Amino acid sequence: MDAYNQPEDRKARVSIEASDFTCEGLVHLPGIRLSDLMNEKSTFLIVVNATVFHKKLGSAEQKAVEYETLFIRKGEIKYVVPLDEVRDRRL
Repeated sequence: MDAYNQPEDRKARVSIEASDFTCEGLVHLPGIRLSDLMNEKSTFLIVVNATVFHKKLGSAEQKAVEYETLFIRKGEIKYVVPLDEVRDRRL
């Protein structure tokens, strides 16, 4: 399946890198590509079933915190990596 013939409604597992944390979870892609979602004018990216690792200065240890729903301000995001696609439509 090519990038231009995506299913109408799907979820994608992503890894997100920000200044103070890293995160892994699912984003909802309602008939659009991940790049389109990131370029939308909305201020926040909504991530569900998120696992967040907060970065501590001077500490190699990262503690995982889980959230059912997480709103991440797009301006805080350094990069987003798609990990895999989940075709379950029950977001």
